Amino acid sequence: MSTRIFISHRQSDSLSKEFVNLLYQGLREVFFEDEIYLDSTTPARVNSDSLKSTITSALASCEVLLVIIGPEWERITETKKGNSEFDWVIFEIKEGLQKRGTAIVPIVLGDTPFPNKSITDRQEIEALGFLHANKIPRPTSESDIADLVKAIRSRYNNIYQGVAFATGGAPHSLIGDYMSKAQYHIRILSTWTLIIGSQYAILEDILKENRVTVEFLLLDPLSKTVKARENDLKSQGPINLKQEISGNVKDLKRLYKKYPQSNLYLRFYDGLLSFPVYWIDSRSFIGFFARHSNSFHLPHLAIEDMSSPMGRMIEDEFMGIWNTAPKILNFTSGKIEHREQPVIF
Repeated sequence: MSTRIFISHRQSDSLSKEFVNLLYQGLREVFFEDEIYLDSTTPARVNSDSLKSTITSALASCEVLLVIIGPEWERITETKKGNSEFDWVIFEIKEGLQKRGTAIVPIVLGDTPFPNKSITDRQEIEALGFLHANKIPRPTSESDIADLVKAIRSRYNNIYQGVAFATGGAPHSLIGDYMSKAQYHIRILSTWTLIIGSQYAILEDILKENRVTVEFLLLDPLSKTVKARENDLKSQGPINLKQEISGNVKDLKRLYKKYPQSNLYLRFYDGLLSFPVYWIDSRSFIGFFARHSNSFHLPHLAIEDMSSPMGRMIEDEFMGIWNTAPKILNFTSGKIEHREQPVIF
């Protein structure tokens, strides 16, 4: 996933460092972790060339560069300049100013003057001094930081009807990450799913702790739709959907047998879906059932807000199919059974 927010700050400025740690935690509540670049969260630096490459790559994709200016910023800048020491922060700002399409936002902490001499007297970054600065009077105040996060989200998280971004294929690692942090429910709707296998350890921990409800909706392996979908996918090679779905069922049976106290449910639908759904608490991913293509390999949309129009559409789709699904898996008997009276809302 590409960087959307780049945070530039001086680690040796203690107030800036404390503020940035709090800001980073706040941003992680509304953005994905991989969308935020913060030097202390990147892998170990091997050499300056690799660090330059990492920074340049992150700045090339970012939508907003946050320049944190604390009380020690000017002193540290002048010291590095006097010692002819390479200044990574100046490098970040200079690169950001040269990139079109990036919003550069100075964040000024407390009573720190802005712009200062280190900015106005340095031609390569003097343009920073003409930008509107966001002043944070109380840099360690949770409410002030929450207000800043809200403003950043409102202005720079460009969501259309709840869509945050698109992925190149089924984002298994991201789905697994959100599954591991789920607090209420995990709901998956698909013909069959690779998530059970790829995120088996996470799913097992969730069921063991019995902290959330886990609901799967899979295609009825005896449905006529199975053969129709197999024919549609045959151009990609032979596929046995009944076998794939049965594999999912066996894995879920095995998990339930280990953790019979868990809130694990499996229902089966019949017919063609509009899209596969991976819904974890207030976020979800949806894919596409294109002709002659496996949905796992197609782009998926990340829906950040399930209360948005797009989110409500996904909820209606999932719950409509869930409430009318004609068959369930009885984990106690291990058999697929017809539901006597599907509930219709």
